[in-house]
Amino acid sequence: MLQRIASRIQQGETVRIVLYGDSISEVGRTPGYFGGAKSAEMNWGPQLGRLLKSKFPRAEFEIIHFAIGGQNSYEALGRLDWMPTPADLVLIELGTNDCAWHPLPSDVTSTAIEFLIDGIKARHQSDVAVVGMGGHNPLQPNLMHIDETNALLELTAGKKTVPFIDTRAAMLVASGNGEKWADYHNGTTDCHPTDAGMTVWAKAAFNTLATNLG
Repeated sequence: MLQRIASRIQQGETVRIVLYGDSISEVGRTPGYFGGAKSAEMNWGPQLGRLLKSKFPRAEFEIIHFAIGGQNSYEALGRLDWMPTPADLVLIELGTNDCAWHPLPSDVTSTAIEFLIDGIKARHQSDVAVVGMGGHNPLQPNLMHIDETNALLELTAGKKTVPFIDTRAAMLVASGNGEKWADYHNGTTDCHPTDAGMTVWAKAAFNTLATNLG
């Protein structure tokens, strides 16, 4: 699934990873905002880069944030033309706003992600992985149809033969199904991870990528 970055890692080259997402992946666009983390280095993307570097020390990993807070999947699809290039791996982290601020039906979200996967592969020959939503606190739900949307995102990833990173499952385990939600998020009903929550995201992404890289 990840032939491009596997080759670059094997050759000890730099792997450029683009976080194509929403507010949780946004760093560098708004001064002082890091997706919910306290610093740019603690956002899940840079944490993922460090985990990959520890496993594949011969290679370098460059994290590029291409994220705009508040966008749903179709709004994000509209900026494909100006995605940073070259990109060896694109992590598509979208869907939360589809269930909240700019709602879309679950099947519409999955269609947008499918278009995005196809567009990235056709235009840039990048490897792609889909990042599921961390979602809301199950004890104080405030989003719509997140389980349905996450399930369709996973099905879409499978249909397109790209990895699916299940951050929802990882966060539910870490938070004790919501009992410790505020230990990992900026509030009991917030979906934006703190530094600790970003670590959960990064480890989930690392585990999935490492499994697919062998």
